[in-house]
Amino acid sequence: MEFLLSLLVGVIFVGLVSLIVFRAIRTKRLPENNYTPFDDITEGRVDSDENKL
Repeated sequence: MEFLLSLLVGVIFVGLVSLIVFRAIRTKRLPENNYTPFDDITEGRVDSDENKL
């Protein structure tokens, strides 16, 4: 009887951890990859040797 109870507690624990991990992965959003170096050039943010210390 103790074996079944410990097995049930283990299954519930693994289930809760996997549910939390699944929800965290599902709701994670990746940043959009629309950046190009041309964006910096048009906004006037160009690195040059004069600006570097």
